[in-house]
Amino acid sequence: MTASHIHFGGGSPNMLTPDEFSTVIARLLQRFRLTKNAEISIEIEPHTTTDAFIDSCVAAGVTRFSLGIQGLSPAVQKAANQIQLFYTTARFASRAKDHDATDINVNLTYILPAQTAENILDTIDTVLTLEPSRTAPFGFAHVT
Repeated sequence: MTASHIHFGGGSPNMLTPDEFSTVIARLLQRFRLTKNAEISIEIEPHTTTDAFIDSCVAAGVTRFSLGIQGLSPAVQKAANQIQLFYTTARFASRAKDHDATDINVNLTYILPAQTAENILDTIDTVLTLEPSRTAPFGFAHVT
């Protein structure tokens, strides 16, 4: 079978160890022949991702890293119970780019508790300093 895209989603594929991730990729590549310019992408939680995991992703051929950012305002992060240090996210993006993994996607969440137009715009301005290749806004949905 042929595949042009493999995507690891959910924001937590980095719960696997680097060796486990490499094993999963190897198994997929046994089953699928990738097309020329195929994309392998993964959603990452930068605060729980190790350098070894980034290295294993790059070695496995990951071409796009997606980072979820719920908002950089401390008030929004506290209200959403999602503390994210921008420094950690920036460090992750830099490490990926050091490995020539330049396709960095940023998922921006809006309609969060305590969010204002001003802090959304501040988040966008800060995120753009990462020079992502793609940004994708997502409206928050509280599902019960």
